[in-house]
Amino acid sequence: MSEFNAAPQFRPRPLLHLLWTVPIALAVTWLAGVWMTINWCGISGCSGGGFGRISDPSLGGVLVGSALIAFVWFAIVAIIPWHTSRRMRLILAVVAGLLMSTAMTLIGTSAFVR
Repeated sequence: MSEFNAAPQFRPRPLLHLLWTVPIALAVTWLAGVWMTINWCGISGCSGGGFGRISDPSLGGVLVGSALIAFVWFAIVAIIPWHTSRRMRLILAVVAGLLMSTAMTLIGTSAFVR
């Protein structure tokens, strides 16, 4: 009976998988952020140096990068069984995906208001 009343706990061994998946997610996030900035501002950046400013920014490219970031962070938090409660993992995965996606989209585009 006590097994069913036990509070969910962190599981230390699967938690170690976050040590190699989080750096991969950070690398993918960084690459997607570069992708979003290039699609929004062009290869020369939003200052217009070099080849000049891009005349038609690609909102589609920014949205694809944002969706990729959200998916990657959702996947690493939800799939690895670092907590015994599946509900807790899914809630935190959605929060992590939305926060990282929003933050990187703002970093990649908001400083360069068109």
